[in-house]
Amino acid sequence: MKTVLMIAPYFVPRRRVGALRPFKFAIHLKSHGYQPVILTIGNPDGELTERERTLLEDIEIHEIKPPFDRTHQENPEGESAHLSGTGIADRMLNWIDKQTPTDTWIYLFRARYSWIYQKAKEINPDLIWATGRSLVGTLVGRKALKRVDQTVCC
Repeated sequence: MKTVLMIAPYFVPRRRVGALRPFKFAIHLKSHGYQPVILTIGNPDGELTERERTLLEDIEIHEIKPPFDRTHQENPEGESAHLSGTGIADRMLNWIDKQTPTDTWIYLFRARYSWIYQKAKEINPDLIWATGRSLVGTLVGRKALKRVDQTVCC
């Protein structure tokens, strides 16, 4: 069975298109005899549905723990907390988001690259598949490819 390391910044239990695409592809790969291994950003507040849990039963998921996650926090009024921008930290993070319009997760992946590389070496995949907004998955996937000397597909 060939192992596919899937570098997907978003994966279930996140409820967004960017998470569902790699989830469905991992299930598809598994049904065709591949062993997907997921490397994603952790989502401590999310929970898998019973169906997702069953489908992911034999799939390893390795999570990068973010120091903070502004993609799912809400304040009591239902508005995204980071959009209110009331505190100095929120204003600073909003400034970073504006300066990095393609994908601010690139900084987290860059900071955790040594850990990602170690995981890639441990997994020793036959193929690295990377996805994500224009930078994160593709850049990290290509860099990991060079280090573990495997094939990459984006």
